[in-house]
Formats: sequence, C-alpha cells, structure tokens
Amino acid sequence: MKILFVNDEWWYSEPLLDIMTINSHCIKIADHPEEALRLLIADEFDVLVIDYKMPIYNGVQLLAKIREMGISTPAVLYSAGLPNTVKRKDLNGFIDIIDGFNSLFDTIARIEEAGRSEH
Repeated sequence: MKILFVNDEWWYSEPLLDIMTINSHCIKIADHPEEALRLLIADEFDVLVIDYKMPIYNGVQLLAKIREMGISTPAVLYSAGLPNTVKRKDLNGFIDIIDGFNSLFDTIARIEEAGRSEH
C-alpha cells in the first residue's frame, strides 16, 4: 500500500516510516502541506494520513485543497486532540480520525481489506 503521511514533526514521522516499511508499505513523508500538494501532483497514493496541526494549512484545510485538485484518495486525519472550534461537518472528507499508531494500523488494515474485496 502506498501511503502519504503529512506531518511537520520529523521526530514523529521517522519511527512511522520504519514501522510501515517493515510491514511492506511504501510510505512517503511530506513535512509541509505545500510539499504534500507537490507530491500529490507527481504521484498517486492509496491513502493519505494528514496531521491536523501544521503551518500554513491545518489538516482540514489541506484536505479541502486536495479535493479542489480533483484528488479523491481516502484520507485519515491524525490528531492527538482536535480544538473545540473544529466542527464535525468539517471532518466529512476524512474516512477516520485517529490518535495513535495502533489506530493508524487498524485503519490501514481496513482500507487494504476494502481494496481487496473490490477486486
């Protein structure tokens, strides 16, 4: 499975890269929302994992820009806690909201299983 992980905190992204690679996933890390947009223009991914709190665009704003580009890749919002100002309707574009590695692995397994059952 090809995954784009968008997170501006490198110290968090590196362990994820190691774990996901061991589990036979191809993962690219964008450490900035603008880099994520460039990668999405150049390549296709099976799933996007987007951190909520980032510079320039938060995760919800970034997904809106991605959808404006016509990209419909399933997206997962990663957050240790969403601010009270985030409305449930703003999260409609995400297939899941997760808060840790275990949740991420479970969500990716569900996406893989759904992809297998479509074929």
